[in-house]
Amino acid sequence: MRQEYPDIKARCGEPLWYDENGTPRYEPFQPRLCSMTYANEAALLLIECQACGEPFEVAITRSPYSNILGVPYPRTLAEDIESGYVHYGDPPVHDGCLAGPTMNCIDKAVLQYWRKREAAPWEWGRIRGLEGEIEEESDGSANL
Repeated sequence: MRQEYPDIKARCGEPLWYDENGTPRYEPFQPRLCSMTYANEAALLLIECQACGEPFEVAITRSPYSNILGVPYPRTLAEDIESGYVHYGDPPVHDGCLAGPTMNCIDKAVLQYWRKREAAPWEWGRIRGLEGEIEEESDGSANL
């Protein structure tokens, strides 16, 4: 379950999207606004609350240092997207839904995918070929 951030939302209203920690964000999505400092991949996903169906735009990131940082990601985010498995986890805490924020979300689409450029690693480039709907299989897993 993620933090609620009632103080931020009370002052700023509903966010445009949430970062990988469930922090509300109020500027249009940009990979550099994600919380993972060392990220070299970022995606903006469309998810739904499993309990009430409320949609959210959320970000996930990957870093080449993930294994060093103790995060067990053997594959890149692009590989997860290509293989049909990309997952955000618990949706952001939202009003009127008590159970949903404690459950995994339903991943619906990759809205944007970005990767840092090898020639200029301080710049992000969007790769539209990895964007699209995520289809749910009959066993509950996801496929693009």
